[in-house]
Amino acid sequence: MGYAFISYSTKDQQSADAIRQLFMKNRIDVWMAPYNIPADGKYAAAITKAIRDCSCFVLLLSEASQSSEAVDSEVQLAAITYKKTVITVQLEDVVLNDAFTFYILNKQIVPVHQINESSDEIRKVLKSVLDYAGQLECVEEDSDILLDSKLGQITIDKRYLLSVSETIGKSGYGTLFLAEDTDSGKKCFIEYGGHCPERMRIQLPDICKKIIKIHNDNICAVYNAKFSPFRYYIVKEYIENGCLLSDLIVNNNHTSKSWTLEQKLSIIINILKGVQALHGNGIVLLNMTPSNIITNGNTTKIIDFSSANYLNEISDKVDFPDLEYFSPEATHDRKSADERADLFSIGMIAFEWICGSFPFQYENSEALRFDHINENIDSKVIGILAKAIKKDPIKRYQTADEFISALNLYKEAL
Repeated sequence: MGYAFISYSTKDQQSADAIRQLFMKNRIDVWMAPYNIPADGKYAAAITKAIRDCSCFVLLLSEASQSSEAVDSEVQLAAITYKKTVITVQLEDVVLNDAFTFYILNKQIVPVHQINESSDEIRKVLKSVLDYAGQLECVEEDSDILLDSKLGQITIDKRYLLSVSETIGKSGYGTLFLAEDTDSGKKCFIEYGGHCPERMRIQLPDICKKIIKIHNDNICAVYNAKFSPFRYYIVKEYIENGCLLSDLIVNNNHTSKSWTLEQKLSIIINILKGVQALHGNGIVLLNMTPSNIITNGNTTKIIDFSSANYLNEISDKVDFPDLEYFSPEATHDRKSADERADLFSIGMIAFEWICGSFPFQYENSEALRFDHINENIDSKVIGILAKAIKKDPIKRYQTADEFISALNLYKEAL
């Protein structure tokens, strides 16, 4: 089973969206910008990989696409570099220029005067694409997506409105956006992503249902979620002036310079309280990173659950290899991982934020690297965090409550 890559000019956005919806309706997996662009926004790398791995390349031919440098580059990659099957959907009468004559003259060209599933032209396109990309065996109900390219807005299921420019950061397989629930008029966060991996489609919907029922001050509430092979979205609680902890750490010389040790410890304790609630419901994250956490100083919540696993159903697949934060067992022997893997990750996050560097010089090293640690940091704090990041799980804190107690005792003495 493969997928079709759709190449088009944004001037033909309406036609491109109609073709895309028609493919998905017929259970054809599709890759098309901007819907499938990953959270980091690296268009060139994402498009190159998508063309390289696609089963067929569908070109929407028009005067606009023929004049587009981006489309020209995509067709060249597909036809020349990767020698992909190019299926050209001709949207209007076009005289091919020299470059496109070279790329597609001997390729299949289907003139399409109307994008209608019952037309012979569209049936021919669908048959050709299905011959190469195949058909998905099982498709859950997909989301109704409307893109307004002029305003830079996306409407999801006629309810959630988000601006593509109002991104909070990377989240799971997608991007975290500031959005509006038009039914209630309230702000919310939406994690919106393209290709949804099978593990995530199978397990995460049920985990989201469980998280909806967990009422904890340090877990971001989940209001709605939908998953399909083509995309997914998760609607989450809005945090006023919320900032991902990853941004605070990256901007350590700016934003977080004014944060006191006591404030940082309070945030770490709140993260542990959130994890404690997840563990109590049989859920582990295994890849806790600063991007999982959002805070405004007064409120701190775990916001990203994309890698969540049930404790008794841990996947052996490493989804997001942010190895700096992974415990050894979560990296090399996931089936043996348990709640202590999350405590290791939180210890690594705390060490990086509080001490100003990662603790180990090498992945397999047990010795802490004191050469990069802020000299003003109390050795007692280093000792507390060092226990959390022991390579052997037996030598760590065994529960989140133990870790919280150690931090609280230190805070009380400040």
